[in-house]
Amino acid sequence: MDDFTKYTSIYFLKSMNEAAGYIQNYKAAVEKVVRDTEKGFKIKVIRTDCGGEYSSGEFQRELKRSGIEWQVTVPYTPQENGVSENSNRVLVERANALIQ
Repeated sequence: MDDFTKYTSIYFLKSMNEAAGYIQNYKAAVEKVVRDTEKGFKIKVIRTDCGGEYSSGEFQRELKRSGIEWQVTVPYTPQENGVSENSNRVLVERANALIQ
């Protein structure tokens, strides 16, 4: 979720180790939009929880290669990232409604 615009991108992962590949896809999509608008913005920071998919060596190498800073929220404090937590709750509820 973009902090400024609140634009949300969703990627469904079959396993946690796919996160590194999806960060490449996300970065490419964001930078394509930026190139099309000629503004010159780049991803500077990604803020995540302490999930294992984000702390893997492959994910960290991709962030380092791209020059993206990784910020981690404090464990067990979902209120620190309330907008994303609420958005995630709404998405899970909608997905559950579709399954049932």
